[in-house]
Amino acid sequence: MQRAGAAGGGTRGQSRRTRRDALAIAAGYAMVGLLGAQPSRKPARVGFVGPPVPDAGGRELFSSLRVEMERLGWAEGRRVSYVLRLPGEIVTRDLTSARVAMMAQELAAAKVELIVAMSTGCARAAKAATTTIPIVFLAENPVENGLVASLARPGSNATGVTYHINSLAAKRMQLLTQAAPGVRRIAYLGIDDELYRTAQFAAKALDVEVLLARVDRADQLEHAFSDTSRADAWIVEGHATLAPKMNQIVELIAKSKKPAIYGSREWVEAGGLMAYSDDRVNWPRHVASLVDRVLHGAKPADLPVLEPTRFQLVINRKTARALGLTVPQSLMLQADEILE
Repeated sequence: MQRAGAAGGGTRGQSRRTRRDALAIAAGYAMVGLLGAQPSRKPARVGFVGPPVPDAGGRELFSSLRVEMERLGWAEGRRVSYVLRLPGEIVTRDLTSARVAMMAQELAAAKVELIVAMSTGCARAAKAATTTIPIVFLAENPVENGLVASLARPGSNATGVTYHINSLAAKRMQLLTQAAPGVRRIAYLGIDDELYRTAQFAAKALDVEVLLARVDRADQLEHAFSDTSRADAWIVEGHATLAPKMNQIVELIAKSKKPAIYGSREWVEAGGLMAYSDDRVNWPRHVASLVDRVLHGAKPADLPVLEPTRFQLVINRKTARALGLTVPQSLMLQADEILE
């Protein structure tokens, strides 16, 4: 009897467990059904307005940003979608400014959740287009350009990544005169009057003369070179407008048999003598990190502007030999990278 009674109790207990399991499974399916019925969040819409460079360069910059966004979990089409605006290569300053302003207004009208502005001009246009849509920029002198109240406390709908061109003009000139001590006249190839004035100021301390080779359009290169034929050396401004003509500029300077310093490593890879720049390789990563934080709810006003902390000197030893230039060992030891 005890064995029979034990068997009966086990059957009843098993039956209760079976009913509990069935209820739990049913509740689980009900929960899944409720969750499935909830609408999924639409991908965040991010506007992107690129710098005034050829479309291929703009798309490459956008692609770099998209890769960094994916690394942070923002898969395109699933969690984020992009509204892309590329102004194309600069024709004249006024025309390019008008084109960028129109594109920024289009992004604001499209009610994107955030605008990425990848140049100083783009950032100013975005700020003029909206005071409510968050903006993440890549720009120089954001305080002076009215983009933020201060680097530590932007205090508006914009924050971003800044870089240094003005502060590097003096350093580039110093490095150039170290590499070629006999230099007395330096041609400054660029488009920015403020940068040229900075170079002039630095030149006084080094007892050298600076000659402006201004380029507003790509077709002015030959004229700029002929006007500064008496220069002993060159500084090439690190501006996106000049990048599409990199190979042509490097070739023209090589023909002149004069040393030059450039704005980034790519110019040295193309055959330039040397370059000194901030950490521009990681610009897309830094911009993406701020976009990520804003899309997660942070306010641009509370996010400090990121500044570069690393700088890089690159020297092309092969180009130095072609110029008959012996770069001092003291300068070679300062180099972060020497290309052969």
